[in-house]
Amino acid sequence: MSNTETSPNYQLIDKGHVLPAAEYKRLESAIADIVQGMYQEFIVCFVQAVPNRDFRKHAVALRQELSRDTNNSIILVVSLGDRHAEIATAPRFAHQFTPRASTALLRKTLTPLMKEGQTVAAVISTLKDMCRLVQMKKKTTPKIASAFLKFILISIILALLGWIGYIHVKAHLCIECSHWVQIETVVKQDATFSSPGLEEINYICNNCGTHYTKTLIIPEKSSSRGSSDSSSDSSSDSGSDSGGSSDGGGGSDW
Repeated sequence: MSNTETSPNYQLIDKGHVLPAAEYKRLESAIADIVQGMYQEFIVCFVQAVPNRDFRKHAVALRQELSRDTNNSIILVVSLGDRHAEIATAPRFAHQFTPRASTALLRKTLTPLMKEGQTVAAVISTLKDMCRLVQMKKKTTPKIASAFLKFILISIILALLGWIGYIHVKAHLCIECSHWVQIETVVKQDATFSSPGLEEINYICNNCGTHYTKTLIIPEKSSSRGSSDSSSDSSSDSGSDSGGSSDGGGGSDW
């Protein structure tokens, strides 16, 4: 059995009764005051030890198991026997509770007090900072600036499309009378893996009779095997972390 106090937006769970009764009550009262008025569900869970010291996996599993609303929950797991604390959050809070931010928060608020044996004070301090962090929003671009950036981007795209269109049309106009020309392409020599090829482009104007030719060099053929191998290697590397949890959070020892 374990001590448990609940309210609409918090749970204090002491698995194995690792906290003295007086500290438990003091912490329960403090948590209720800290999270009052917040819509997120905060869970503080004390455990004696984590199997195989797999703190991340254990915290994510506890959040899923204990949450009344898994889309809005944040858990702080304090493992007294392992001298380790771990935060796990719903994916929607992952941008605030990155591994780096979560670890930094714990090292700043929880670690110093836990080293002094002030467990309740450490959790209270940590929970206050967690509440502040969860209310931080992503940095957003002001609407006016965003609209201006969109205008600039669209203008650049239109300018590029206009330039491409101009180059394309110009290439099809007669250099003498500016009428549309007939274009014929003839490959004179195919490219191989050891030598380049030759290509002739004939421009014929049916209006003024102008006929001119451009000769282009076709690059040597190259094997794509090396690039495909490196591409597959890169894909396998990038996919190695794809199986990780999407929960936010991180941990720290003390």
